[in-house]
Amino acid sequence: MDSSISLPSFIAGAAVGAAVFSLIVLIVTNRILTARSSKHLKALKDQFIALCSHYLLSPITIIQTSVILLQEEGVGTTVEQRQKLYANIYRGQQRLWLLAEQFLMVEQLEGNDLNLAISVGNISDVVTQSVVAIDSFAREKNIIIRIFDDELHQVREARFDVRRMKLALAALLDNAVKFSPEHSEVVVRVTVEEQEFSIAISDQGVGMSHEILSHLGEGFYRGNSVYNFDFEGMGLGTYIAGQIIRLHGGLIEYASELKKGSTVTIHLPIE
Repeated sequence: MDSSISLPSFIAGAAVGAAVFSLIVLIVTNRILTARSSKHLKALKDQFIALCSHYLLSPITIIQTSVILLQEEGVGTTVEQRQKLYANIYRGQQRLWLLAEQFLMVEQLEGNDLNLAISVGNISDVVTQSVVAIDSFAREKNIIIRIFDDELHQVREARFDVRRMKLALAALLDNAVKFSPEHSEVVVRVTVEEQEFSIAISDQGVGMSHEILSHLGEGFYRGNSVYNFDFEGMGLGTYIAGQIIRLHGGLIEYASELKKGSTVTIHLPIE
């Protein structure tokens, strides 16, 4: 293989790392669900592990396929082809990152072991960083994420856990992209109202029924059959986001109508 296109060692080992990560996630998932005594959750445990395996295999397959093609094709690949394969590897890595962060967060929440690392942060910067983290998934479906920031107000800094806030926003943006049709838009609006920030994420997706809205925030709730793989995800996003915002003294509001999209609004106090 030409040295100019040789793979970095971390990419060559991506498939092995992803497989190890999947095993760890399944072990953690089994422990979390087993610890909950509810008959309903016990009945769903095996089904959920099957679901978990399904969604872990998706990014792992993307990474493995791209690595194999890069290794086998070698000099025969064009610059454009290599860039596309590297982009696929990055997309798979980002999906695994989001899943890993979500499972770590769930374990901490279940064990009441989550300590916020509060510092001064810029809310507009965190919103932008969260959009960047999800952008590769959006572009895969030709979805545009637009940010509208209320420029009339200068207040943008507050005290919060930057990493966890980014995770909460990324989880909600990820949901918006998942449930949106191709060639649509997701709009993020940042405003300041008296003593709070307001961050609204609106999509043009399938929407949610009143029944689903009443269950949002419950861990592992997906709004449909656990064996329905029409939409990616394991029902962790809204649960994690809700808990993170709650720990910051804020709240999340959901508004949705079937076939007319959804809007998720975060209310975060300015401290």
